[in-house]
Amino acid sequence: ASTTAAPFKHNSSVIHSGRFHHITMIGSTFAEHAISGFLVGVLSLTTCRAALTDIHAPLDRSAYKNCSIIVVPPNSALETSALSATGVVVITSLHDAPSHINKMENTHDNENTNIVVCLVPGTHTLGGKTLSIHGHEISEKRGTSFVWRGLGDGATISGGVEVDKWTKCDTGDYCPGWEGVWVAFVSDYPLIANVTPVRQLWVNSSRATRNFIDGETQGLTVTPTGYKTAAKLDWMSGAVEAQTELRWPRQLRNWIEPRCVIVAANDTDITIDPLCWSNLKVRNNNALPPVPKYIENVQGPPGPGEFMATSQYIFYRPASPFPYSDPPVNAFVPLQEVLVNVTSSNNHVWENIGFRYTTLRQPSEAGGYVPSQSMVTSHEPMGAIQIHQCANVTVQNCQFAHMGSAYALSIGNSSQGVVVSGNTFSDLSGGAVKLGNVDDVRAVTNDTARWDTGYDMHDNTIDGAAVEFHGASAVFAGYVADTTIHHNTIRNTGYTGISLGWGWGRVVSFAHNNHVYNNHLSTIMQELVDGGCIYTLGPQPNSSISFNYCTGDASPVVGAFYHDNGSRYFTNTGNVAEITPAPCLYLQGCCNAPALDINASNLWCRNTGAVRNGCAAERCEIDMTTVHMIPGTAPWPSQAQAIIDATGARV
Repeated sequence: ASTTAAPFKHNSSVIHSGRFHHITMIGSTFAEHAISGFLVGVLSLTTCRAALTDIHAPLDRSAYKNCSIIVVPPNSALETSALSATGVVVITSLHDAPSHINKMENTHDNENTNIVVCLVPGTHTLGGKTLSIHGHEISEKRGTSFVWRGLGDGATISGGVEVDKWTKCDTGDYCPGWEGVWVAFVSDYPLIANVTPVRQLWVNSSRATRNFIDGETQGLTVTPTGYKTAAKLDWMSGAVEAQTELRWPRQLRNWIEPRCVIVAANDTDITIDPLCWSNLKVRNNNALPPVPKYIENVQGPPGPGEFMATSQYIFYRPASPFPYSDPPVNAFVPLQEVLVNVTSSNNHVWENIGFRYTTLRQPSEAGGYVPSQSMVTSHEPMGAIQIHQCANVTVQNCQFAHMGSAYALSIGNSSQGVVVSGNTFSDLSGGAVKLGNVDDVRAVTNDTARWDTGYDMHDNTIDGAAVEFHGASAVFAGYVADTTIHHNTIRNTGYTGISLGWGWGRVVSFAHNNHVYNNHLSTIMQELVDGGCIYTLGPQPNSSISFNYCTGDASPVVGAFYHDNGSRYFTNTGNVAEITPAPCLYLQGCCNAPALDINASNLWCRNTGAVRNGCAAERCEIDMTTVHMIPGTAPWPSQAQAIIDATGARV
């Protein structure tokens, strides 16, 4: 895209692309149950004539008959007074739910009672504020479960705001010469002012790309505080307001892509955020960083399907060849990093709920984003939905999409008895699921109450992880014990599919009895290097990687199944891999931190590199009589095909 700069001026002549919601009732009746009749009458598409996008399907009676609290989304056409008259608690903000739960729980006479919060289909906006659920707010009685349930289809918790006022760049003096580009004014959306320049934009459920240029073609030379140019570049004048961002994919380490913003620029000198610059040098063995491969959010007209943003404006060019036929519609900007935070609160179930629109501000802040691996920096990456110090938690049949967070879902900080099942994850800036933590101090405690243990992640589908923060693992389990990750389908990732363990062998942790099996992984490692379909770190007694299928690992080095530094006490058996330039199986032996005590057998490989055992001196064994290198055009043997057929999500 051209980087021709242009002045930005506000004008009150704008085109509104907002939706008008209207509903007409034809024949609502109360049936034998007041709530049942009301909801069926209101929500049935056969009795309503509507242009209402927030209600997607009728609700059957079994879905809502046990609701304790019904949450109606803002701007819904539902009439709530009739519901309230029945005695059920009806609220219009999720933020009010915890206090109502607390009141109900304290007044329940019987144990083993569920309190069910039902979300009516539609978009439940959080307005930039995290939904916080804490144990001290919910006085739990023994046996009580708290169920958060989406009714029907389309109950969604959103951290976004719709941008529905757009102006053509070339109809005034806002951004002259930027033909085909639309502009939205941040001043029209007060909440956006807290997250500018915006880092993500979705239009019609498609992620717009932040515009970028090739940094290696800009004539930059490194200085002690940033870079120097031989001549002033057009985009430099707007670099500070735009928080123009530099990216170094595979340049400092094969498996990371650091990001730092420009904090000062004159005609020829660029200054990088000092703390981020310092972090970069540390990560680069105390040497000055190289010229960045990419420069992102550059002042200039975005290309088709791209956007750029400043503290005052959002510029977007549709991918359509007729960009001015209509203004952008269904355009959303995320307002918050965290949608839900649950802390020290047990017996929670989250089911059939959609989660949408979050961001991550860390790269734009002092210190930037300079990770060690899997998005771990000086602090742990967390999820848009965070669950900490909780027991007996289930997240099932939920939909996570259009997220800019480090991870969509994170569970840890001494959590136990966790099930993550039947969920879908798509279009994620970072990873899908993070289990456990990377706290080296807590990892060595003998206090079992402080362990992360008893996790079961199964039958989830992940499609499109690490699409922005390319170093995130799709599934990242740190220090965990008694954990199973099985029957998941994972495809289209920027980095590793499943990463299990932490510490590179430096820490002998509580991690043990962890098993990864029957997973189907495809099109992995599409952006970075030195990872794999399944990757392990550190000692984990009585653990296994078995009966998994990996295809399309793009990394040219290490392995599809990769036991890295300090991995120990693993059995690797019954795995199948194809179409990768890397070894089918790689047992690390380098860097004075080899893998140890790995036992591998029964491996099928087609169109892959040969297996490599770098830690034979450390009791690592590969039974080569059971390693089957299949010719590229040959079909899979029946045993290998049976393994493939048994992998992936079953729902």
